[in-house]
Amino acid sequence: MPLTVLHLLSLIPFLRARDRHEITGLRGSDDLTGWAFECAMSDVGYACVTDGWKVQFVTGVARAPTNVGTLWFAARDGWERYVKHALVFFREVRRHLGYQRLEMLVYEDNQIARRFAEKLGLTCEGTLRSYTARGENVMVYSLIEGGAA
Repeated sequence: MPLTVLHLLSLIPFLRARDRHEITGLRGSDDLTGWAFECAMSDVGYACVTDGWKVQFVTGVARAPTNVGTLWFAARDGWERYVKHALVFFREVRRHLGYQRLEMLVYEDNQIARRFAEKLGLTCEGTLRSYTARGENVMVYSLIEGGAA
């Protein structure tokens, strides 16, 4: 369903520890409420909600002025059974929103996120060393319109 700030705020208490660590590291702040409001301003967003209220994951694309879309994703434990919904969302984004480039930052040691980025069709461009506020490395994955990486 279309993403709202309420989806994001309701997920915060249930975020996986890994997602919480990565969000605060990339933002340089522990303010997850601020993160929720920033994500709610994304160009497009999706919330996977089950049982009428339980937010499994949230995802979206923030558009930069240069027609680059930055993919983001956060989830609660057990979201993996809903991965097909995330894949469908990203296929639709790619097909209909006309980004010249889609990119995703992934922590270097997060093998699950790296496989997820590859499953989305993104290619690893390299590592940004000591990129986060805590000095951790992240990898840049991208998809260029036309298939080149």
